[in-house]
Amino acid sequence: MCGIAGLIAGHDDVSCADAQILADSLRHRGPDDEGYLTLHADGSTQLWAGRDTDPTLGLPRLNPSMHVRVVLAHRRLSILDLSTAGHQPMSDESGRFWVVLNGEIYNYVELKRELGGLGHHFKTRSDTEVLLAALHEWGDQAVRRFRGMFAFAVVDRLRREVLLVRDPFGIKPLYYSRVAGGGLAFASEMKALVSLRSVSPEPQADALFQFIRFGLSDNGDRTMFSDIRQLPAGHILRIPLNDTASVAPVRYWSLPQRTNSVGNATEAARIVRDALLKSISLHMRSDVRVGSCLSGGLDSTAIVAVASTMIPASPGFGTVSFISEDPSGSEAPYVAIAERTYRIDSHRVEISAADIHKDLATLVRTQDVPFGSLSIYAQFTVFREAFANGLTVMLDGQGSDELLGGYNTAISAAVAERLANGRLAAAVSLVRAFNPIGEGAYRRTMLAALGRFVPPSIAPLLMRVVNEPLCPKWLDPDWFADRGVRMAVRAQGRGRDAVDQELRLFTEELSLPQLLRYEDRNSMAFGIESRVPFCDVDFAEAVASIPTSLLVTSLGQTKAPLKGAFRGLVPDEIIDRTKVGFNTPDRVWFAALKPWLLKKLHEESPRLPFLRIDRFLNELERGPGNRADISHRLWRMISTVLWAEAFEINAV
Repeated sequence: MCGIAGLIAGHDDVSCADAQILADSLRHRGPDDEGYLTLHADGSTQLWAGRDTDPTLGLPRLNPSMHVRVVLAHRRLSILDLSTAGHQPMSDESGRFWVVLNGEIYNYVELKRELGGLGHHFKTRSDTEVLLAALHEWGDQAVRRFRGMFAFAVVDRLRREVLLVRDPFGIKPLYYSRVAGGGLAFASEMKALVSLRSVSPEPQADALFQFIRFGLSDNGDRTMFSDIRQLPAGHILRIPLNDTASVAPVRYWSLPQRTNSVGNATEAARIVRDALLKSISLHMRSDVRVGSCLSGGLDSTAIVAVASTMIPASPGFGTVSFISEDPSGSEAPYVAIAERTYRIDSHRVEISAADIHKDLATLVRTQDVPFGSLSIYAQFTVFREAFANGLTVMLDGQGSDELLGGYNTAISAAVAERLANGRLAAAVSLVRAFNPIGEGAYRRTMLAALGRFVPPSIAPLLMRVVNEPLCPKWLDPDWFADRGVRMAVRAQGRGRDAVDQELRLFTEELSLPQLLRYEDRNSMAFGIESRVPFCDVDFAEAVASIPTSLLVTSLGQTKAPLKGAFRGLVPDEIIDRTKVGFNTPDRVWFAALKPWLLKKLHEESPRLPFLRIDRFLNELERGPGNRADISHRLWRMISTVLWAEAFEINAV
């Protein structure tokens, strides 16, 4: 895991000083090493050192006053081949390709064996060298062979172009922006790009509305910053060195179409179990210590059940769990069951409102953009605890709910789908069996099911009728309208295949992209590589063979194949518990932080004229407990205010 960055010249050369600024902004992502490559007008290249480069490499120090056609920057967190042989930027045998890689190619061992048979020779044990050989052998098609999480930039000296590539699920981030002189800059984090003088922190109004109203971010290529785009998951951006102006990402991978080839629940469970076991085995490849987040839910416990058997008894497989101070939402009983069941070296984190107050400014800066709830802070502290206990690689369960239908929205889609297919009895059975935790969860889910039959054009009118207006009273609709924002309800699965549509939306747009960003920023803040075995192309192929009726059953069971797959490996108490998500005691925290939050809102609200502060404070005064989801809406507004302060944003 690493941080990568670079600049590509337009009509003017780019500055090596700017490359150094980008790399310095990413130092937390790669504290172990630093490296640079410059490409000059005559086609020659040169490697350079930074202040953290190993002196035994004998590289000259980068001259910040130099201007070149292309400069690549790399910050290294050593995971595979810890020697200096893994230093980047790295070239292939021929010197045609130069790469900076963030992430891991988990199947590099198998690819290395295949490429060796084709005549390639290797000097290191790193996956980066395998990536380069694969590009040399198979060209762009090599990316379809990679199983892993990655974002990389490749300079192709023969074709005189730069390729930016992001993994199929978008686990590893990659952003780019126009810079002075007609060129492009790219980096692993938005804060790095914003640190350049030619990149403005001006907010993107439509992205801002989508976040504040629906809690959505990270979908497509748009970001919260008008000047910055993200390379979407499963895309390649090809940048000719003689024409940086007309470039557009091209998709190389998307979720497979559902084949429905699996005929029964037993077969579905076997397929899920086999695919996940293989994925976890690949994700365990590391030259440093591996552990896992452990929430007490099925996803993380299933990972721990498998991974803990692959680690020697000493020091053991490390786990870290967040424990809520609110007993009613605490995962402690289920974490304790896992701790008793598996051979693990377990650690727990408990936090208070005072901790949040102390760390919140750091967290906002860490995340780059506003975030949806304080559960993100709980995750931040989990990775901090992992770092304190020497766990450099951490596994986590992101992607399971999106691929296998673990959210309540999958239930509402399943009800609508059964109705659309004329299966009234199955729909009624599901409605009766559904028994969620949370105030108003049942009512919201059933209303959402009926809402899937409402044409999108009249949905805003009905939202007002049920007191859920598209634009809340404390937002100024004119501010957004003046900036071209067209307010509309979010996309959702409809009709005869509503569940499949919904899972695809949640995986590609609505949920997983932002969860992966939270995970990436929180883990990399402490130099930890977070890995997500459910987000694997072969696992996704396996799940696509299962009909959605076996994922979300008419008995109200979600993620049914995963539960069947791990029955006997994971305690029944964990498998059969009702899903609660990653719970944090927001109500308690809000009450303790209220005076400070009010002060912040008054001080910083002038930066955000779309916020009708008096109406917003009135909503706050009514308290988070009036409706189950109000604390999330309030937090989104507070988070936006804190983000504006952190990045000195003025939306006037």
